[in-house]
Amino acid sequence: CGACKSVCPVGIDHPSMFLYYRSKDVQADPDFVAKPRPAMEKQFFKGFAFAVSRSWFWNLGVKMARPFLNKNVENGFIRKMKGPFRGWFQSKDLPAMAAKTFRDRWKELKDKG
Repeated sequence: CGACKSVCPVGIDHPSMFLYYRSKDVQADPDFVAKPRPAMEKQFFKGFAFAVSRSWFWNLGVKMARPFLNKNVENGFIRKMKGPFRGWFQSKDLPAMAAKTFRDRWKELKDKG
């Protein structure tokens, strides 16, 4: 429906991304074939799956992460981090976390009706 694009706080064109990756899958592009992943990565995603499948847990995590991540913002992007995330944030552009979550914004839009 494209609603995700219109309410995304950072302007990501999700519908186009979905279509692009679906076409790669249909074409059986060898660059998009799954490869075995490291054990640590598998554990990370198991934990992530747990968090995103329980809204109360996810909401708590977002509330806890927002001030921690946003204290490292430069020019609207998270730039500096300590520990295992340090290198990742030096090479990636991750926008600061929005003041309101997607769910909060979506609820406001639905309430306005």
